[in-house]
Amino acid sequence: MVPVTLIVFQWIGVSAELGVKLAFGTSLAVVFPAALSSVLAHNRRGKVWWRAVISFGLAASAGALVGSTLTARYLPGDALIIAFGAVLLLVAARMLTGRPPRTQDTPRSQVPLWVLSGSGIGLTSGLIGVGGGILAVPIMTMGFQFGVLRAIGTSTGIMVFTSGAGALGYIINGLFTPGLPELSLGLVHVPTWSMLAVTSVTTTVLGARLAHRVSARVLVTVFSVLMTYLGLRMIGAFDWLGLPL
Repeated sequence: MVPVTLIVFQWIGVSAELGVKLAFGTSLAVVFPAALSSVLAHNRRGKVWWRAVISFGLAASAGALVGSTLTARYLPGDALIIAFGAVLLLVAARMLTGRPPRTQDTPRSQVPLWVLSGSGIGLTSGLIGVGGGILAVPIMTMGFQFGVLRAIGTSTGIMVFTSGAGALGYIINGLFTPGLPELSLGLVHVPTWSMLAVTSVTTTVLGARLAHRVSARVLVTVFSVLMTYLGLRMIGAFDWLGLPL
């Protein structure tokens, strides 16, 4: 959503520096209802480990609030999005080329490490306006031996925490930012949020159903390809090549 909302804000004349931060805040606000809808859909299929959700999520919400405050007040958004694009490419390469991790449907509980990892996921989420699932899934599968479906289901619960806290941070810290477009609530553009939120809530439920009908290998491949595309998009590779992607 960050690349999509960036394009929208460029169309309506928002400056690049402000547009990036507005895209971060708006995308997190969209992720919140979408993640809530998705976690309920995954929970009906028994693939959400709530103990992990709470452990990761509480730490991640604190990290997301700190990260969103840093970006909204102090950090250059365009540099952050390029840095995160590079991270996405590295994670995608690791998932595509590395040996498949040994996973378990119900892995061993490791609450202290979950809390530590959740803090990092939340901080990154707040800094660059993503729900956190793009990081949580690789961490849970490669680091904590979660099965892919359980990792995806549990990550949607974590995203409820990261997106809610991160969006709140962008709203509070952006309330008096000069140059905001009309109908903005801090660094959340309400018209863009409303249009994306309505469609996202519906499609996340469909996505949850689809995830349980395809193989884990296909899910990993699709996830990696998506991260590669987003990484290239965020670092501006398509702009350098003159491709409208």
